[in-house]
Amino acid sequence: MENLEMLTGTFPVAPDQLAHDLAVAKLIKSGTVPASASGYTYYGAYIKYLREFETVIANRIPEESENVSG
Repeated sequence: MENLEMLTGTFPVAPDQLAHDLAVAKLIKSGTVPASASGYTYYGAYIKYLREFETVIANRIPEESENVSG
């Protein structure tokens, strides 16, 4: 881990990987999809969460860039 990462408590992660990880975590934690559901149901819920997180991340990236450079 680099010194800056240790000081700021941040670590580099690609936005698409972050969105994926958060969507999977929310899907597991939410329990909205029953265990007996089909793969299509799980995939549909995953895509819904993924799109939500992609939007949040895309909206945050410009803000974070301004905070770092400014």
